[in-house]
Amino acid sequence: MPRMIAFAETVLDALGKLDGASHLELFHTKDDELVFLEVGARFKGLAGLAAMQQNYAVALLNLAFEIEAGLPSRPWDQEQMYCFDAVLPKRPGIVSELVLPDLTSEVEMKWKVRVGEEIQQGASLIDNGGTFLVRNHDYAALYRDFERLASYEPIRYEN
Repeated sequence: MPRMIAFAETVLDALGKLDGASHLELFHTKDDELVFLEVGARFKGLAGLAAMQQNYAVALLNLAFEIEAGLPSRPWDQEQMYCFDAVLPKRPGIVSELVLPDLTSEVEMKWKVRVGEEIQQGASLIDNGGTFLVRNHDYAALYRDFERLASYEPIRYEN
């Protein structure tokens, strides 16, 4: 995981760390190789929408609907916060424990697996173990929590 974070930071540095959302996809092969898939100046789907709404204080789906349909939408009426989100990968095995991250920021977890469940290999990004959204008013504290996740293993499996 630290290699993946370092790789993502290298890519973002090369792009100039533009202000706004970025989306980076890579995977780790059985041969210990990091394979780059995609990077873009956009937010990702799944839990990313909630993170971007709170981070930028804009209801992005409502705004897109307003632009495309020409109809007024309800503005984002919640407080702005710094956020990040993640999709939890899963691997084949029997789930023995679901582990909450040890963070100082507020965390909203959405598990899609349960203890005792036998998991098969995921077929796509949507076939995951869950998602989480982390938020904090303090950007530095949020970034420290992001770095703490480098060794986080959300799903433990029976041996």
